[in-house]
Amino acid sequence: MSKKIISLNGHELHNGVFVAPFNTIEGLAPCNWFVERVPEYLWLGLLLNSFEDRKLGLQKIMPMLQSISLAAQNVESPALSKIFELSEPTQLSIYQIIDDFKLKESLLPLNLVYSYSEYPAFSKFVAGEKYDYVSCQEVLESVIRKMNSPQSEFSTDVKFLVLFYRLSSGLWHIPKETMDKLSLYPVIDHSDERMHFIRPLVRSMEMTFSECNRTFIDDFWRKCGAMFECKPFILKYEKDVADEIVEKYSVFVKNVFLYYGDLYRITNPLDNKMLVLLGMATYSYKRFLEIVEHDLFNTISGRSIVRVIIENFMMMKYLLKEEYQNNKIWEEYQSYGMGELKLVTERFPENGIEPDAKTHFDLKYLNILVDVYKSRMLQNMDTRTFKGGNAKQKFEAVGEKELYLIYDYDSAFEHGLWSAIRESSLLGCDAPGHQFHCVPDVENQQKMKSVWHDVVKVMNKTIKLLIDEFGISDELKKRMPEYGL
Repeated sequence: MSKKIISLNGHELHNGVFVAPFNTIEGLAPCNWFVERVPEYLWLGLLLNSFEDRKLGLQKIMPMLQSISLAAQNVESPALSKIFELSEPTQLSIYQIIDDFKLKESLLPLNLVYSYSEYPAFSKFVAGEKYDYVSCQEVLESVIRKMNSPQSEFSTDVKFLVLFYRLSSGLWHIPKETMDKLSLYPVIDHSDERMHFIRPLVRSMEMTFSECNRTFIDDFWRKCGAMFECKPFILKYEKDVADEIVEKYSVFVKNVFLYYGDLYRITNPLDNKMLVLLGMATYSYKRFLEIVEHDLFNTISGRSIVRVIIENFMMMKYLLKEEYQNNKIWEEYQSYGMGELKLVTERFPENGIEPDAKTHFDLKYLNILVDVYKSRMLQNMDTRTFKGGNAKQKFEAVGEKELYLIYDYDSAFEHGLWSAIRESSLLGCDAPGHQFHCVPDVENQQKMKSVWHDVVKVMNKTIKLLIDEFGISDELKKRMPEYGL
């Protein structure tokens, strides 16, 4: 029997990992364009940037590259590190070609990065040329930014120049049909329909080159890091709901829970099913109040709270579903939870540890709670998830796939995964010379999207579940449509 292949948008599942399509191609290890290619080809970007007319720039740089390929002694790439490795006479002959094409001034910004002590031939080439430090820095930063995206038209133009040089060197060959397509690139506009298949061709061919001078690249970014200032940008999403709406909905939800509290005490004070469902719903309500009372709409804590409320709702539906096959499910759910608590209380003495008196739980009180339902001597401690399986399977079992997707996203914040850290606690830096790195949000300025609409949606689902099980008063029923119920 053949094994079923599970995939997600072209990503195949291998040993629990959805592998990106490109990573399944054997022998393909492309470099990172921005981090590893831009330092090498920045000089080509500076040359191209000096022309207002893209086609004119390409058509002037191409013959220059052809001449350089003849002088570069079998160097098959126009990578700057390879040019710097050549003998000084060879380098000077290359720089003379650049000067002959009247493109020398375009490379002045590189003088900020490559000093005479390290690259004397290049410094001799630009020596005597007057340049303004600030304007050169601005041009350098601008071109690095323009080359940021490997898919941009400007980056693709630079990639084409790299391909052209390689072909001119005579050390690299491609089929005539491919060559015919590439020959159109410098003479047609990016708006031309034919570019729809020529641009991807250029990008894919450039990706196959795997050269990488780590020392040269690291040195480039180190110097850029010292040269440019950080430019942090901050996301500041608003609460996106008026205070009066929050207040009005909160009062309605409180009245709903007051109704069910009275209903439980008056009609079913010993009913385990009602106790469990109302207990879980009340826990969700209290977490909802934390968002409202402490203004946590746009915070990390808000996301953790939404996750808990979603999980509670899912478990309420799951217990109701299981009740059809097991009418003891409500007692078992309580026993499972108290077993988890007993596990905590048992591990301290087992490990010879006395909890600090100032810690945030009272071990004596926890031991009392463990004994409330049954003697601790009879209380098992189940280290598995309740009724086995995982959260995703339980969400699917109760028909809440959409809520699982939100739950899964919020779980990253609960567990402190890097995705959550990056979104909430690190500010993006808009300085291309810093590789658009991150800056810690020490001042707590980053505000994420509000959780209000999701928390209302799940609270409404929770209330609807209670209504389906226990009904609702006529007075509250009249008000339900106003709140989306």
